[in-house]
Amino acid sequence: MILLECEQGSPEWLAARAGIPTASKFGSIITPSGASSTARKDYLRQLAGEWMIGKPDPDAFAGSYWMKRGNQLEEEARAYYQLMRDVTVDNVGFVYKNALRQFGCSPDGLVGDKGGWENKTPKLTTLVGYMEAGVMPSTYKPQVQGNMWVCDREWWDFMIFHPDAEPMIIRVERDDEFISKLEKLMKEFLTDLSLLKNKVEGFKL
Repeated sequence: MILLECEQGSPEWLAARAGIPTASKFGSIITPSGASSTARKDYLRQLAGEWMIGKPDPDAFAGSYWMKRGNQLEEEARAYYQLMRDVTVDNVGFVYKNALRQFGCSPDGLVGDKGGWENKTPKLTTLVGYMEAGVMPSTYKPQVQGNMWVCDREWWDFMIFHPDAEPMIIRVERDDEFISKLEKLMKEFLTDLSLLKNKVEGFKL
């Protein structure tokens, strides 16, 4: 694990993740069931484009209303989680899996030597739906397991936060079988990304 000390959203952070796969988009590489994602081709093109222009794709990284809302409420959610679990959440900028710096993640926080923390702040009806199901939505499995893989962690607390409701916190354990499939698909993805970068090399600014 290679930890980059920077503020998330800063120019340094944007540069660190430009053109490489990041855990928030691992769902474009692997499905929750462990199969290759149908979105991988578009993600390959996005990353090759970012590498070509030397910065994140402005269209792909624009973010939604709910993403911006999540950023605004993250500090409040972190304080609540720390109080509820009696832990300290370490803020981190960007984490590379290894010195090759081919892919990484931007965790909402690391907890001790074994854990991590991911926070989502959806609308109230979505929160109730998650509570009704009682489990972490499968759509987040690639991201959360990917975070554990990159950061060498054993568990990750997945939190659904709403400022006017009781939050939902689910402890997610490391799934080595899923991570093994992710590692295999990541190697294939990185090979295809390298080939695509070679094709656009002549057009790089």
